[in-house]
Amino acid sequence: MVFCCDSNVFIWGIKKQSNPAEMHRIAEALRFFDWCDKLGFEIMFPSVVIAECLALEPIDRHAAIMRIVYESFRVVNFDEKSALRYANILNQDKFKQALSDSRDLGISRAKMKVDFLIVACAVAHGAGKIISNDIGLRKFAEGILPVDGIPAIPK
Repeated sequence: MVFCCDSNVFIWGIKKQSNPAEMHRIAEALRFFDWCDKLGFEIMFPSVVIAECLALEPIDRHAAIMRIVYESFRVVNFDEKSALRYANILNQDKFKQALSDSRDLGISRAKMKVDFLIVACAVAHGAGKIISNDIGLRKFAEGILPVDGIPAIPK
């Protein structure tokens, strides 16, 4: 199984950051990473997720964070395959529906497009599932790829 992880998983599991109400998410993400490693499952992070997550970090921390990423995870770029998948996804009346959904969910058009970039990368690079707690990403991936939160892994 190949999992594509969104920015919330990156922040919890790699940066080990969370808001006070969700501190338990850090341990959940780390257990998920260990579980995938033990079972031989692959975890990928789209480069657009990494860009989102590093944008708020001091530049002098980027190299250290990326060393962690490259040691254990696969980074997938928004390449030609992803671009074709993105165009295919949004070329099917899905864009009009997504705009409507994004307004209903209070999600900006820019955020919606990033979510579709993540979905396109995930599909183009062979993910079987996206791991995210983001309601917008979940909605935009509907009918394309399953999206679930971090699975409950026993301690």
